[in-house]
Amino acid sequence: MKFIKQLLFILALVYAPNAFSLGEYLGDFNEDDTVRFILSFQGANGAPINASTDLENDDIKVYKNNGTSQRATADGFTVTHASASGWDGITGLASVVIDTSVNTGDAGFWVAGADYIVVFDPDETIDGTAITASVRHFSIENRSSQTPPPTVVAIRQEMDSNSTQLAKLGTPAGASISADILTIDNELATAQADLDIITGATGVNLLAATQASIDAIETDTTTDIPAQITALNNISNGDVLTQVNAALDTACAELSQGVPTATPDLCDAVMLLYMQQRNELTVNSTSGHKTISNDSGVVITKKPYSDSGTVYTETEMITGP
Repeated sequence: MKFIKQLLFILALVYAPNAFSLGEYLGDFNEDDTVRFILSFQGANGAPINASTDLENDDIKVYKNNGTSQRATADGFTVTHASASGWDGITGLASVVIDTSVNTGDAGFWVAGADYIVVFDPDETIDGTAITASVRHFSIENRSSQTPPPTVVAIRQEMDSNSTQLAKLGTPAGASISADILTIDNELATAQADLDIITGATGVNLLAATQASIDAIETDTTTDIPAQITALNNISNGDVLTQVNAALDTACAELSQGVPTATPDLCDAVMLLYMQQRNELTVNSTSGHKTISNDSGVVITKKPYSDSGTVYTETEMITGP
């Protein structure tokens, strides 16, 4: 009798309408990853069966670290299952997608270092039976890395391509680093030869060789050179004001026909405003343009406009006429 009861209990687990793959671990995901899995439903006879009505996103509940508070909203959840066709036309299947990058409605719920339990708790029935079951669980960056150590070949490749010591030398300008060093040696030899010409002999101190020339320059200028440079900086406020006034008094030329630039200089920017106020300005309701002319009456640019009765809009200027 005891054997028969045990057998009936096992058969009930296998063929009951809520015979899901309970608590399957989906893996350790990176933060903001998307978690995807499939649910399957069976009737009392073991055959695939659809839910009584279409499933909704909030039929899925998610709990963090075995806590008693589920995620506050179903934002980021997508449950796909139609009572007439299942999922992808396959009876008894439902697709579940959980986007952990969506934080609206419950900020701080998805975090690294946490485990999550997915509970299926629909308001629909399966084969006439209400269902509540823990169906999957997963974690977000909460498992130790199992990455195998690099091989000797991989280490050598890493050193060849990404060595910080070699990176400090930079990419060779020539065929190789040794070729660059030889080029530097040759340049140094040329520089030494030029220095020998200046000093008159190899090993002569440059300052000692040129001091006499420096003394001669100071004598010719009757003072030291820094004093001369300081004198050049003796510019008064009046001198600056004179130069500024001269620049501001310079007349600005009228703009020529074309599209005004988006980055004008000060003169062009002021002139566009001045021509608009001074010269002929025409608003043509037939063509839908506001035109700006030069002193001779030639249209240099125009501005399309529209009026719906509710919103008046002027778009960017275009070239005339």
